[in-house]
Amino acid sequence: MRSPWRDAMDGKIQVLRSLVTDMAHNSVAAYYSESKSLQAAVPAHRVQSSAARLSRAAITALERDIRAAEPYSMTNDILSHVMRTMREANVVGHPLAKRPFQMTDVPTTTGLIWLPGGLSVDMPGKPGAVCVARALYFGPAYRMLNVDTMASVKEDPKTLGVVAFIDVAKTPWLADTGRVGLIPFITPFVYEGVTLEEYVEARRNRDGFEERNDPEGAEIDIAMNTWPFVFLTIFTDLLRRRVLLYGGSGLERDARREAAKHRIGSTVQVVTWAKADYRYPEGHIPQPIDWSCQWSVREHVRRYKSGKVVVIKPYLKGPDGKPFKLPNQRAHVVRRMRGGSYGTGGGHPARDTHDGGGAGGDPPVLSDGSDPGAA
Repeated sequence: MRSPWRDAMDGKIQVLRSLVTDMAHNSVAAYYSESKSLQAAVPAHRVQSSAARLSRAAITALERDIRAAEPYSMTNDILSHVMRTMREANVVGHPLAKRPFQMTDVPTTTGLIWLPGGLSVDMPGKPGAVCVARALYFGPAYRMLNVDTMASVKEDPKTLGVVAFIDVAKTPWLADTGRVGLIPFITPFVYEGVTLEEYVEARRNRDGFEERNDPEGAEIDIAMNTWPFVFLTIFTDLLRRRVLLYGGSGLERDARREAAKHRIGSTVQVVTWAKADYRYPEGHIPQPIDWSCQWSVREHVRRYKSGKVVVIKPYLKGPDGKPFKLPNQRAHVVRRMRGGSYGTGGGHPARDTHDGGGAGGDPPVLSDGSDPGAA
């Protein structure tokens, strides 16, 4: 099983590779071509060419920012918890939905959250259809392009840009294209002071957010445009309440080489559950543990918040003079099962079955690997 921080780095490489595809350019061009602002700024016959030009510039800026962004890794159980909260939380009336967004809510200026296994988003406007996202990028919106001016957005540090990366093959309404990979989906900017409730309502009324012109009443489009901010709201709330913690973790040597080859950093922000705060009662005097034996500690890796990685060599632990306890030894025996498949011994009922020998059958083998006829 791969470590989550290695998955996050590999995910970042996958996202960067997706930006050079025609699918990425077509997706971003569609974002611009559907804008009322762009349609009003140029003649109708020039909308597509202008959108293509803006798409090329936006992809270049996005590739630059994602390459420098902090990658975030999270385990499947944390992702499942956030997804469950997203499903259970009713945007209207939920306490989080009424809290104004602050740029200080996001843990770092820029970030790329890799979603292990993908995040399935319900699409109420199209029953049975889901969008599966694999990554979420956030960063200052001024680094992206604004269709109103067709130039760089003014440096407003109080506006957040969010881009989701959708898995084409796992999203039903995209799977019929026969393509595979990720495509970027730019969502409306998040302005400081806006609440989640106002953000969702604005997508319904199309007031105050002119980056994208969507068909009125298109629930599928509302879900596509709002779920990233819902996810970030829940995710950053857990960080703010110290339910989740994050810290830099360095990568193994082969992963550092892979990162250097793709010109990205070799440190990943690993998101973990906060540990319980165990405190002794006032006046408590802890007693030393009277260990009954000595034991060996295997070689392992220690990771510091600074990103430093130290390999701890094997050593002996426990008080001097105590008997040495041998480690538990376990071996798995691979043997043939019915149907020509192979399994390992170890007490599982399906693995303890064997052919009884005779014509056309394999000789019986005990679960410890010995031959019953050898005695």
